[in-house]
Amino acid sequence: AHSKGLKFGWYTSGREAACCCGAEGFEVMKPMSGGNEEIDLELFLEWGIDYLKVDNCGTSKGGGKFSGSSKIMRTWADLLKGTGVVLSNSRFDCMSKKGKNYFSKPPDDDPFQNTYSNKLKTKSFCTKYSNLWRVSIDIRDAWWSVLFNSRAMIGRGKSSGPGHWNDPDMLMVGNGGLNFYENQAHFSLWCVLSAPLLIGVDLRKHSKYSEIVKILGNRAAIAVNQEYDDHAGDRFRVSDDQYKVEEWVKLLGNSELALVVLNAEYEGKVTDYEVELHYKEYAEHLLGSKCFKKIKKKLDEASIRCDVYNIWEDNSSTETNTIVLTLEEHQCSFLRISNCYVENTDEDTCKQQ
Repeated sequence: AHSKGLKFGWYTSGREAACCCGAEGFEVMKPMSGGNEEIDLELFLEWGIDYLKVDNCGTSKGGGKFSGSSKIMRTWADLLKGTGVVLSNSRFDCMSKKGKNYFSKPPDDDPFQNTYSNKLKTKSFCTKYSNLWRVSIDIRDAWWSVLFNSRAMIGRGKSSGPGHWNDPDMLMVGNGGLNFYENQAHFSLWCVLSAPLLIGVDLRKHSKYSEIVKILGNRAAIAVNQEYDDHAGDRFRVSDDQYKVEEWVKLLGNSELALVVLNAEYEGKVTDYEVELHYKEYAEHLLGSKCFKKIKKKLDEASIRCDVYNIWEDNSSTETNTIVLTLEEHQCSFLRISNCYVENTDEDTCKQQ
């Protein structure tokens, strides 16, 4: 893996068995690392791992001889200190409440809806003892699952930051269950939400010139994912019309903003959808606090002009007040907005620099 410029990750369970393959799998996929952490880690480090995913399966009710989730993660965190290995916490109760696990299945009548986990705060031991933690059920190679897991991230932007990140699970890009637009949208959402970009496809099946590799290797998209300016990204709004277009936003440094505009569920093309630059949350960041304070009472009257880079189309334009988009079914536009100013103003802080 290292010779090809890739990182080497490994999976284990902090308990008795791997989380695999149902009841039979619990018997086959063991023993795991419960009670053998030091011995196993010595071997993992000999292999040269860069990343360790610790799961939470294979014990009887009440925990048996195995410690609670926080103690397990603390054990691994202590053992990994100074190694440089990234520690992933998979399903270790970060999103649970009063013993109830919130990794439930989506409701049958609305498989796209996810309202459970974003009502809960991330537990402190997750941020303290792991570099990333799961916030949702296991992702599937299907569009409903991409939406379900991304919506588990709503409201969690403040609990992510350098060294500790929310994880909606690995990428399904290129596995066959998503079409071209869905693959692009999936990758865009994970980028704008600062999610870990863990490739979940066998790259040997795709040439370096394939559409899949171009999506996974898009430098502008990855740059958005890697930037951080006090907030990891969130869904900002859903349009109040029949199309229910979603706007997902991440604030970037230098008064820039990344925006994913997604036709998530409407079965057909959405034409002439308008992204408004006058929203307070957009304008304040794009124009800077000094300018915004000067014009906020007349914000609706201001003529806001911005440079807009379309990441997937790889082109730039200059737009005033609105960005007009056409979106096919399940297509998104991934935009980077910058260099905004107010036209025809006497306020020096609002003029083009």
